[in-house]
Amino acid sequence: MKPRISVLLTTHKRLQYLPQQLKAIGAQTITPEQVMIWHDGPLPAPKVAVPIVASSHNLGVWPRFLFCMEFDTEYVCVFDDDTIPGPRWLENCLATMAKHEGLIGTAGIVFPNGTRKQREMYGWRVPDAETRRVDIIGHSWFFRRDWLRYYAMEPRPKGIRTAGEDYHFSVSLQKHLGLASYTAPHPVDDRSLWGSTEAMRYGNDRSALYRTHGEEEKKCIVHDFYRAGGWKVLCDLGDWQTLSRPDVFPAQRLLQKAA
Repeated sequence: MKPRISVLLTTHKRLQYLPQQLKAIGAQTITPEQVMIWHDGPLPAPKVAVPIVASSHNLGVWPRFLFCMEFDTEYVCVFDDDTIPGPRWLENCLATMAKHEGLIGTAGIVFPNGTRKQREMYGWRVPDAETRRVDIIGHSWFFRRDWLRYYAMEPRPKGIRTAGEDYHFSVSLQKHLGLASYTAPHPVDDRSLWGSTEAMRYGNDRSALYRTHGEEEKKCIVHDFYRAGGWKVLCDLGDWQTLSRPDVFPAQRLLQKAA
């Protein structure tokens, strides 16, 4: 049976990348059934041939995931506005999901000592041919639509609109389903499998949210909020370098809801 996938693209200030993004989605080896755009930026909504959900003001990084509950496909893939996937990205996500049920993405972070001060990167930032288990996922998220109920029900840090959604989804799935987060393989010699092929160029422009004053402080607050709530990172479970290679150490549901 053909997998049913929906895609949500995000536009804020980077409307210049949207045509390339749409072309990349149209070139996928697995064609998504539905494609929509979430636009809440200061610029007028783009005029394109796919449906657009537009807001009169910036709603932050959280609501786009809740809107994905409107899709009726089994799977959903959400993209940041600077994220241009290779043509086999959705194929790669499905293959990874088949082996490692969990949240799949293109930019993964591991916190080796449990704090935000030290971070190890996986995915497009440090490409390799292995699936990597990580603590949080960013830039592109592939998941079962049904999992959004746990994203919606889990409390989040109050007053923070522009950071934390990457933490929140990983934390919610770990807490309620015992599922982990993974970066799909990003082979150095095959960028067709990558979830983000232009991130080094597009992700560091003047519109990059992480460059905004105060954003890192918000992320630290988010990190500490979830840690205080019982979120377990890889280093809590043992040797994080071994655990980050699920094909070597098969990731089991170690973090059941009752734990």
